[in-house]
Amino acid sequence: MMERDISRPDSKQAWLTLLLSLVFYLNIIIGGAFAFGLCFMPETLPRLVIARAVRRRGSVDQNAVAIAVGSSKLSIVREIRFVASMALRIMTTEPIVISLGL
Repeated sequence: MMERDISRPDSKQAWLTLLLSLVFYLNIIIGGAFAFGLCFMPETLPRLVIARAVRRRGSVDQNAVAIAVGSSKLSIVREIRFVASMALRIMTTEPIVISLGL
């Protein structure tokens, strides 16, 4: 009877290892491309978009000017709290984000 050498993987195990490593590297490449693309996306936070539009147009509408001035005087702590709470709110209330995070 011939003993099996456990130090050398059989062909099925080698193919599985190769496949899993290819999937891993493909995920890394796609994630890196997505992250690189996000670096060039414009800001969509409403108060920043409105403030930028008011500055660009030089609007005389007092409501728009008040929003633009108010958004530039926010404290750092309030801004961090807002961003963190929005992220947690989206992660806990949006089903697609929850399912993709699993």
